[in-house]
Amino acid sequence: MNIHNNMKNNYTEIEGWCTEEITTLYDRAIQEAKDGSIFVELGCYKGKSACYMIDKIKESGKKIEFYVIDNFSTLGNVEQEFKENLGQDRLDTITFINEDSAQANRHLPVDSVDFIFIDTIHEAYHLVNEINSWQTKLKKGCLVSGHDYHHTDMKDAFDRLGIQLYNVILSSINYHEGTVWRHTSWWYIN
Repeated sequence: MNIHNNMKNNYTEIEGWCTEEITTLYDRAIQEAKDGSIFVELGCYKGKSACYMIDKIKESGKKIEFYVIDNFSTLGNVEQEFKENLGQDRLDTITFINEDSAQANRHLPVDSVDFIFIDTIHEAYHLVNEINSWQTKLKKGCLVSGHDYHHTDMKDAFDRLGIQLYNVILSSINYHEGTVWRHTSWWYIN
């Protein structure tokens, strides 16, 4: 399948999650970034939020290195769809790593990451492992953020880590087939 033919014009055409609280965090990170900054997204699904970030980085004119990391083990193997949605032009502007998020930190130098967004497995042990494994890669002042704080396990992870969150953003509540879906993002400064 030709990646160019299936490329989406913008993030709103891609299935997945990139609600207002995520775009707000991404916009803030780009606004505060300096040339040479490094951004990391752990968990990309079909590329909706990655597409938003790529397009906004390009609009900013800043030289920001963007790593997108996912091993596609939790929501189905949608790697090809991810690549098709972004298209080759966007893929050429990022470093994409198909690897477990806690292991992929080995590709970046110590004290190099300015912004990280975590949206992978929503279990306490996994989030604790991710944050601990990435800690040496995060610069002082790094904006550390993620999605789905409303999951009980996510709250437990922050308690275990002793991290005081600065904010939890609730942007919307949706109902789907009798289930309540909350969109919550969290962040703190490293």
